[in-house]
Amino acid sequence: MFSKKLIAVMVFLSCLPLIAFAIVWQFESVILHPSLSHSGWEEGGGQTTLGKRRHALLDELTRTYLASNPNGSVWKVNGRRLAPPVYLNRQLEKRSESWRVDIVDGKLDFVEVT
Repeated sequence: MFSKKLIAVMVFLSCLPLIAFAIVWQFESVILHPSLSHSGWEEGGGQTTLGKRRHALLDELTRTYLASNPNGSVWKVNGRRLAPPVYLNRQLEKRSESWRVDIVDGKLDFVEVT
């Protein structure tokens, strides 16, 4: 009744919504709305001033951590090496910063504290 090619095309077309859903789910914070990401990145691809300051501070704290713990464990987040979140948050608290770091699903997130 139907040719094998036609059936293959119909199956492929019926799977497109599922594929689109998987793509949106994977990149939802970027595709749906860039401000859903709390890591300090703007919609245009650049970092906000606050985001730059926070990332620079994390880099500084990581360098300090590695200098005092050369064999210490590091976390790889978005291709960056970071000191463990417990260490970073302890240092942020000592500096009276109003934010902390959290790593969720391998992504860096800034959490405001009150």
